Amino acid sequence: MKKLLDAFNNKTVQDREGLLSMHLLTLDDLKEIAQWPQYKEEKLSWANFTYITHQEQKYWFNTNMGNHSFWLSLFVLSHYTTNKGLLREKAHALSKGIVDRTALQTSPNKRSLIGRISTLVPEKQDELIFGIAIHPHFLELGLGTLATQMYLFATFELTTVDSVWLETQETNFRAQHVYEKIGFKRLGYHYKTNTFGIQEKRVSYVFPRESKERLPKVFEII
Repeated sequence: MKKLLDAFNNKTVQDREGLLSMHLLTLDDLKEIAQWPQYKEEKLSWANFTYITHQEQKYWFNTNMGNHSFWLSLFVLSHYTTNKGLLREKAHALSKGIVDRTALQTSPNKRSLIGRISTLVPEKQDELIFGIAIHPHFLELGLGTLATQMYLFATFELTTVDSVWLETQETNFRAQHVYEKIGFKRLGYHYKTNTFGIQEKRVSYVFPRESKERLPKVFEII
């Protein structure tokens, strides 16, 4: 199989309104992510990026952008960042497959970085492990749902992997509801040691290639 990182190289994935877009994370993106405010909820503490200096960020970038893992950056049209009600409405509509063609003619092109997606690549390379973090100021607007659907679309279009896997904390019922609504299948429970050395109960999910028809038909690769 072609190296997965190469499959996403020089590709931009977006919805047909251009509201949300995704491409491989750059070092400049990482510098901006390092300036985000910290997640205050304990269940989101894993998403805090703590590599502050340029040297630390470069080391992280070189370590995490390779054959066994890579990251993608998520951008939203800056025009919508000052109106979260409208942003939520647009994201929810697109996640249901509804496209407003007039938006293509009226939206400016400036974009704001609002999220990042991790991809872990097991040795077999026929499945991927997915993770997502949305900027603390843009949580609960439907952007995570739309970004997850976009990632699944791009993965099955650009690669030959059979499935995408993820896990959530047992108590993260909201995330579990979202993933199950998208089409992920619950597999069961397992235990994992968190960053504080504490054993946590996790829920595992898988999205197989044959479920891709459940994704909204609103994405394109350019």
